[in-house]
Amino acid sequence: MHVLQRPDLFVITTGNPSVGLGHVNRCTSISDSIRQYFTHICFVFNKTDESLQYGHFPCVYNTDRLSFVLQQSKPGDHVILDDYALTKEDVHQLQAHGLWTIGINDIPADALPCNVIINHLPAAEKNGFDHLPETRLLLGSAYLMLRKPFLDALKNHHQTSPQSGLIIALGGTDPEQLTEKFLQAAIELGIAPVHLVTSHLNNRLPALRERCNEAIHLHIGLNADEMVALIQSCKFSLLTASTLTLEAMCVGSCIATGYTHENQKMIAATCEKYQTALNAGDLHTANALDVLSQLILMNADELKMNQYNLMKAADPENFKNLLKDSF
Repeated sequence: MHVLQRPDLFVITTGNPSVGLGHVNRCTSISDSIRQYFTHICFVFNKTDESLQYGHFPCVYNTDRLSFVLQQSKPGDHVILDDYALTKEDVHQLQAHGLWTIGINDIPADALPCNVIINHLPAAEKNGFDHLPETRLLLGSAYLMLRKPFLDALKNHHQTSPQSGLIIALGGTDPEQLTEKFLQAAIELGIAPVHLVTSHLNNRLPALRERCNEAIHLHIGLNADEMVALIQSCKFSLLTASTLTLEAMCVGSCIATGYTHENQKMIAATCEKYQTALNAGDLHTANALDVLSQLILMNADELKMNQYNLMKAADPENFKNLLKDSF
């Protein structure tokens, strides 16, 4: 009996001090959920991403990621594309080689002509993708690309209500030093304890360490389980409008969110529309004292109920159905 060979999966994405780790985390999440369908999975980064030193799946760092995938792949293999530097011409080359393309998208107007597009934002709508009539669309919170501990937390949505504690997680790199801006506001408002969450890629770590005391704590490179536990222990969270905000909504938290880049605006607007978080707008120009003053007056229980209702459709099993059409 002839046994079909399972395909390989290539993931072209990026992660470095400039763009942070959001692309990498969601590509890892979806790869974990569908890994059983592939013989090998390889993440393909640009040479400029070497500071990341990714280790979850095998990876390579190559100055020409597209050529590497074309050389190493065979017709029938799959490729996930999650990098704003990629173009529709890149997609056409991969498809001409016989590869099945899965694009991860934040801004509908910029979506690439892949076989499948995933936009996991709860407010994503089909009419934003009218320029891709042949593409299969997987839209909304049913297709959340979140790390497993956060999806597990959603199944048992956190019911307790901590009375204090603020998490400030404004990216693993935070080149604009927004963490220190909002930390100073928290100190002036007497909010304690304050937990600063960042990564080893943050070049302000020495300054942040100097600020630590009994009321200010620094967390570097937390894994997903540790982040879930920290969110559960604190009443308030100040987060960039990135995948982390979606993950925090699965756990349940009184959240203020805002954007630092164009691709984060849709998440911030979604939070405002569905009343799942305070939308602080552009975090570069936001008044930190005003944002935190508004946050501590929010109805935490109402926010958390709205968060659960918006996110409860999430199910990694939904990704497996898309693969049945590709083999």
